[in-house]
Amino acid sequence: MEFWRIGFLYLTGFCLLSVSCESEKSCEQPTVSMLKAGFYSVQDSIPEAASVDNFTVYGIGRADSLLYDQANSVVNFDLLLSPSGDTTGFVLTLGAKTDTVVFLYSRELHLLSMECGFVTYYYIENINNTSNAIDSIKVVNKKVTTGDEENIQIYL
Repeated sequence: MEFWRIGFLYLTGFCLLSVSCESEKSCEQPTVSMLKAGFYSVQDSIPEAASVDNFTVYGIGRADSLLYDQANSVVNFDLLLSPSGDTTGFVLTLGAKTDTVVFLYSRELHLLSMECGFVTYYYIENINNTSNAIDSIKVVNKKVTTGDEENIQIYL
């Protein structure tokens, strides 16, 4: 009789432990907000996607941090804005011409989920650029998030 009582206690304890343990959930969402950009040209007053060859990008003052290095057939690309400041600048080389682009923005900390934690969202306030290869830059979506929406259109 004592054997059944001890066995019952062990079985009950095992069942309670296995039910109380929750498996660790993993984050299946993107956790980095990237600025999405695309190249465009205007043909007969209609904007069309454009492809760029020999495309190089690095941060201003950080020539050793290449994001793109002489990439070919680039139609769109992503840039990472600084989560610790309100401006980020890049040097873009398009063929033989070089331009700088400086983004001014505000930041907001956003909770994705308990599993994924927080991510920084950015709101583009202004863009300053040189015009060697770039004709103009149009902001089509000011809010930079983890989504796939294009934020800026660069016209050549």
